[in-house]
Amino acid sequence: MMGNKILFILLLIASTSNLSKAEGILINPREKSVEGKNDGSKIASSVITNNSTNLSDSIFRWTIISYNIAGGWEFTFCDNKGCYLNLEVGSSETFTLRNGESGPLKGEFIYNLAGGTGNVQVVVTCTTNPLLTDTFTMIAKSWATGLNDLTSGNEPQCYPNPAKDNLVLKYQVNKPVEVTIYNVLGSKVSSFIHQGTETTINTSSLQKGMYFIRFSDNGRLISKPFYVTEY
Repeated sequence: MMGNKILFILLLIASTSNLSKAEGILINPREKSVEGKNDGSKIASSVITNNSTNLSDSIFRWTIISYNIAGGWEFTFCDNKGCYLNLEVGSSETFTLRNGESGPLKGEFIYNLAGGTGNVQVVVTCTTNPLLTDTFTMIAKSWATGLNDLTSGNEPQCYPNPAKDNLVLKYQVNKPVEVTIYNVLGSKVSSFIHQGTETTINTSSLQKGMYFIRFSDNGRLISKPFYVTEY
């Protein structure tokens, strides 16, 4: 009789454990590595899915628990609500993810011409049920750009960054080029023609968050991140 009770308890624990796992949250992949030349940036992206069947389990909080990046780098982190910069260990934000929904988790490493390695880890936890938790680790590496890859003294600049109403793209071109602005989801927001040295872009209609300016010049693909703020 005692053996049957123990067996029943073990089966109950296993069943509860499997149910909890099935109804938890899942970050896929849990670890993402990126690398590239130090004249650009790389995004380590993942997807978080809320498998809970409890309707109250819809508010989640991510918190940075490890933050190590090379000197000179910048880092920004995005959830399905927005993007955040100037982060450190302990930085935290909440976002909504309803039952059965999936959303993005993205960390961008901006190299700023500095080589090195970096890693950032965040833990995501349901605010109403701490048992629903998972972690996401982002790892990045950059290396020095060869002299043949750059045009001396002619690197694209965007300022002020973050921008509020206007953003200036400074980059010398010999002939007009079409420049496209994308949001963090990769959707085209707008485009314009850049010629000469400077173009002023009206950003007052853009929502707060991170965007990318992308264009090609002499076969070289150029991607430059910038941020729009309400302040």
